[in-house]
Amino acid sequence: MTKDAQLPPLLKVLISADGTISNMLEAWFNEAVAAQVVQTTAPVSDHDLLMLDASPGDEVICRSTQIVGKSTATTYLRASAVILAERVPAQTLACIEKHEAGIGKALRQARSETLREVLDWGIDEQNNEVWRCYRIVMNGQPVMLITEHFPITTYGSHNELRQ
Repeated sequence: MTKDAQLPPLLKVLISADGTISNMLEAWFNEAVAAQVVQTTAPVSDHDLLMLDASPGDEVICRSTQIVGKSTATTYLRASAVILAERVPAQTLACIEKHEAGIGKALRQARSETLREVLDWGIDEQNNEVWRCYRIVMNGQPVMLITEHFPITTYGSHNELRQ
């Protein structure tokens, strides 16, 4: 049995998706979502720099976000992003900084061509959540490293969704 066998079906889709999660959440839960964003420039771990093929001293933006339902205030996911500002076109960066619905929708609004690579995922039993880590590539270079955390209770159990 794989480690995802007991996960609700929607979580299985979300952790493997390489598209915009916000759209999927809105469709599944029939609710508009918004990103509550805290954005700062801060030191970044050597591991994150390695995953982005970056060097110490590169300008980065660290962004923490919660994607919440506009009607219910349900937290659907928490995310942290490390963005290599110098590799992202200014127009795209401006969209990311002002957009209320998350990085994926901001990239689409800026018409940025990207590739998402899911690097890893797991189950954090202590916090009862599923996490995934992926990077976004533009023009052949990694530009963002994003880690998302999905609270399992928000998505129900596999059996609850099948009934």
